[in-house]
Amino acid sequence: MIEMEEILNFQTVSRSLPQIDSIKKATGEAKYTVDIKLPRMLYAKVLLSPYAHAKILKVDKSEAERIPGVRAVMTFEDIPKVKFNAGAKFNHLTPLPDDEYILNDKARFVGDRIAAVAAESEEIAEGALKAIKVVYEELPAVFDVEEAMKDGAPKIHEDRENNIVAHISSDFGDVEKGFKEADLVLEDEFRMPGQQHLPMEPHACIADYSSDGSVTIWSSTQSPFQIRFMVARIMGIPQDKVRVIKPYVGGGFGGKEDMFDEPLAVVLSKRTGRPVKLEADRKRDLAAMSRRHPAVVRVKIGVKKDGTITALQLTTKMDAGAYCTSSPRICGAHGGRALAIYRLPNYKFDGYTVYTNTLPSRAFRGYGNPQMTFPVESMLDMAAEKLGISRMEIRLKNCMQAGDLNRLTGGVIESCGIKECIKRGAEAIGWNEDRPREIGRNKRRGMGMAMAAHWTSAVPRQTESAGAVIVFAEDGTANLLVGASDIGQGSDTVLSQIAAEELGMELKDVSITSADTKVTPWDAGTYSSKVTYLAGNTVRLAAADAKNKIIQKASKILGVHPEALVCKDKRVFVRTNPSVGLTFAELIEKLRQSGEPQIIGMGNYGGYSNPPTYVAHFAEVAVDTETGEVEVLRYVAAQDAGTVINPLLMEGQMEGGVQQGLGYALSERFVYDKKTGVILNQSLLDYSPLHSVDMPPLKTIIVQTYEPTGPFGAKGMAEGAFNPVAPTIASAIYDAVGVRIKSLPITPDKILAGLEKKEMR
Repeated sequence: MIEMEEILNFQTVSRSLPQIDSIKKATGEAKYTVDIKLPRMLYAKVLLSPYAHAKILKVDKSEAERIPGVRAVMTFEDIPKVKFNAGAKFNHLTPLPDDEYILNDKARFVGDRIAAVAAESEEIAEGALKAIKVVYEELPAVFDVEEAMKDGAPKIHEDRENNIVAHISSDFGDVEKGFKEADLVLEDEFRMPGQQHLPMEPHACIADYSSDGSVTIWSSTQSPFQIRFMVARIMGIPQDKVRVIKPYVGGGFGGKEDMFDEPLAVVLSKRTGRPVKLEADRKRDLAAMSRRHPAVVRVKIGVKKDGTITALQLTTKMDAGAYCTSSPRICGAHGGRALAIYRLPNYKFDGYTVYTNTLPSRAFRGYGNPQMTFPVESMLDMAAEKLGISRMEIRLKNCMQAGDLNRLTGGVIESCGIKECIKRGAEAIGWNEDRPREIGRNKRRGMGMAMAAHWTSAVPRQTESAGAVIVFAEDGTANLLVGASDIGQGSDTVLSQIAAEELGMELKDVSITSADTKVTPWDAGTYSSKVTYLAGNTVRLAAADAKNKIIQKASKILGVHPEALVCKDKRVFVRTNPSVGLTFAELIEKLRQSGEPQIIGMGNYGGYSNPPTYVAHFAEVAVDTETGEVEVLRYVAAQDAGTVINPLLMEGQMEGGVQQGLGYALSERFVYDKKTGVILNQSLLDYSPLHSVDMPPLKTIIVQTYEPTGPFGAKGMAEGAFNPVAPTIASAIYDAVGVRIKSLPITPDKILAGLEKKEMR
């Protein structure tokens, strides 16, 4: 086993190397799905429902079909009558209801898919959509999760009482006993909105259905093997007839984890006998695809006088939107997030996922964690104030440590750098420094902090597995084949670094082929902060297998014992006498001449552990007491992700997580017309994400630990960077002006209302 002091001796791992595809991306050579053009390709557009809830009584497509250049117009009547769940992942433990079709027979939200057109150009397709005549019978709709749960609320799916998709519960210990043992018991409610993923590249796919019954799909996706699985099921064809290719992807953040328009493109291609591209414009991508789950969370916490937590109880109502996708899984994950960060002797969780006539909710960076972290971290601040202890002290007293029980796996936490994250983050922000509260006229300064932990990978020993193959060429270079999807985060680079380190090669000597279901080994998909950990372990096993074969073959040629040999600098040689050895190219040539088989390494790994990554964030803000505006003056993010394979890429993920989290905290939300369910802010201008000029000075601190179950000591990190941002900002705002905001985003009007209430007391 590699010890901590050996980390600095890595040759390729733990080095800040640029992404291997950075030049292609910078020059425009990299091809994304939207860049692909096939011979005779048609362009598809989708007719979206203008109503939040309506029966479709009649669809007249005759006029649209007569338009020159239109090659297919399809409605519910023309599609395979196979219901599916777009978030279904193979044989996952959590059952999910099949609740939608490729084109739906009933509109359940504004933006639901009603009909589709394939034509010679996008302009012709758009014109054909306008020619389709649909007769709707509008139905009562419900847009609020609590209203949807009431008796007599409009039924969105007939088989669900009170629109409840699922009720998830878990507990350990005795919470009532824990509350009785507490010196202080607090209870409060928090509300969090939906949030759009806003990847730079909107959703897009191309399908080419062949005359032999096979289909090739190019998709901007995080999960190509999931799409293969679902398309094969819906179309009733074997999986080996479905090839899914993931080109370059311009971001996903969970929004491209599920299946979207791929089966619709497939049926249009089958109908026309031609390739079909279906690309969402920005408006549809923003307002009719997916969002983070809105949630209402009630928290009850018991603490002793010294700050020790005796009990925690969470009750969550999570808005699934019009279709379930992976909502029960996200709600279940949400309920377990606190278990990774704090020692909780008594705990109870009840979570409800609920249908509403709103945009479907799907996986989003954090996977239920932000909806837990904001309320729980806010409650800890409130408890600390009531007890007269510091916000930092209450966290240090209750945070997890190495050796504590990992309640998700039943094992122990083997690596935990949270205390060092707190120490170094506090030093960087100047937590204990005396600074003037007043900053000019009407502005007050405040400091805030919050913590979070995020499991690496999702479900140990179940669907979380991956495969890798390494094939050597005659010149001693190697090609790595993996099913994991690089969606812009740099996993192709990280996995190549892991392979190169194990083989004793440089990064430039390893090429990678990833995420092509016809070529690469199976992989569950890019989600749950697991690619470095899960696929990384797989790649290391494949590299170790190839290295072992190199050593075994070389030992026979050199006449030395295998244990005497090492691999480094593309050579295999005697450890005590490096002059005795062979380059990889020389070895492969000798093997070729003697008729020996090619050097191929294979690896497969299942998620046998689930180590958390730990994060501590700090912020300094200025709040204008006249306008309610918040200015983030400085931000510090400290994170433990085990051994960091590529610090440069981790810094990028940390910076991106903070930027996305600040938008969630301060500005991003969907504004619905309460009567019609129409989203009123359907443009980037109105939706108001933060821009680069809105970012504060940001310091990232990487805390290196060693996770023995991870590749070279690594564990996941990308989602953890997002989770504590909102409570950190809320903590700083309260420190500045004494207003506790319990709903996101924290807008100026909420701060002014809080200040007014404060003055009236």
